[in-house]
This record gives sequence, C-alpha cells and structure tokens, in this order.
Amino acid sequence: MDLTETEPTRSAFQGFALVVAAVVLAILAFASYLTVHYKGITRSPGWAAAYSDGTWRVATVQPGGPADQLLLPGDRILAIDGDVGAGGLDPDVTLRFKRSSEGYTLSVDRNGQTRDVLLRFETRFDYHVLLWSASLLLVALVFFFFLDLALDKVLPARRAPAR
Repeated sequence: MDLTETEPTRSAFQGFALVVAAVVLAILAFASYLTVHYKGITRSPGWAAAYSDGTWRVATVQPGGPADQLLLPGDRILAIDGDVGAGGLDPDVTLRFKRSSEGYTLSVDRNGQTRDVLLRFETRFDYHVLLWSASLLLVALVFFFFLDLALDKVLPARRAPAR
C-alpha cells in the first residue's frame, strides 16, 4: 500500500481557512496589543465637526471639555495648526495624527472674524474601549473554535482514533 494514497490532500477550503485564520490571528494580536497598551484610555478633542454649506463647521462642543467656551457650534474651520489645506478635510483625520500631549491651533471664522484657538486633547478612561477590545478577542476565539470544528469535518484524520 502506497503511503501517499492514505495521506489527506489539501483542499481549496483548507487553504482558504488557513489564510482567514492568519488574518483573524493578526486581528487578535492587534486587539490584544491595544487592550494592553492603552488600557481603556481614549482621547477626545472636545468638539465634533460636520460638513455643511461646502465647508467644515463645528457641530457640537462637549460641555466641560477642552473646547468648551472656546468654540461655538457653527464656527467655520479655516485651518489646523496653520495648515489651510486641513480646513478642507475632515478635522478628525487631521487630528488623528496629532500626539495627545501636543496642543493644536484651530483657526475658525466666527461671524466674519478669524480667531485662532489653542486647544488640547482630553484623555480619559472609557470602559467602552475595553469592551470593544474584549469583544474582538471573544470573536477571534469563537472563530478559531468553529474553524477547528470545520477542519475536523474536512480532515477526518485529525480526529483521535477510536479505541
């Protein structure tokens, strides 16, 4: 009897399952890193923007936040740290690349007057971040459980021999 005839061959499903498992494992590792590194700490600029009338405007200001009494809803965003090109982009995108320890200057137009406002980020503990990270970890573990079940169906040789 030829040994190669009894060895299970790799199917397209197995290859796909291994690629998907590698992706999920990478997500699991990233979620673990975020959970350990940030420990539920998040940052907020204290205001949110919305695109209106062809420009970005301050939509809301968080009461008690770092922008409270400095910005008003309706302020038109002209520049971030002097970069007028950033005024045409979603401010969240520009601010995402700022360090939490750095302040930033927001140039706004309020009723025809230009104002430069020095702002900072607010950092705080947010249990939602921990719940989100924990849910990613749980989904990855459940995925690996079901992947193991599926591979048992495809590869009968993986099962322990009956005694």
